[in-house]
Amino acid sequence: TTAAFLYPEFILRHYLQIPGVSPQVIDLARRVTQPATSLAQAVNLIRTHLLTNYRYSLEVPSLQSAHPLEDFLLTRKTGYCEHYATAMVILLRTVGVP
Repeated sequence: TTAAFLYPEFILRHYLQIPGVSPQVIDLARRVTQPATSLAQAVNLIRTHLLTNYRYSLEVPSLQSAHPLEDFLLTRKTGYCEHYATAMVILLRTVGVP
């Protein structure tokens, strides 16, 4: 994406930090945003992906997982607000959008 051209370096340094994420999550972020020609389109593609491929439910079993984000994005595909918010932020940051 063109994020590097739109934000000052200190913003990128601070708001592109991500915890260790699996290569599968990085691949997902790249695949979803691959058609994007703008930052706004990348954001919308991730948003649409989450809204159409995942199910919102408060009845998600509490898993003692070492990787809850990967469980949500790659396996369970069901979650609530915290799952969606974390997924959106990490997917965006992975492709360079603070």
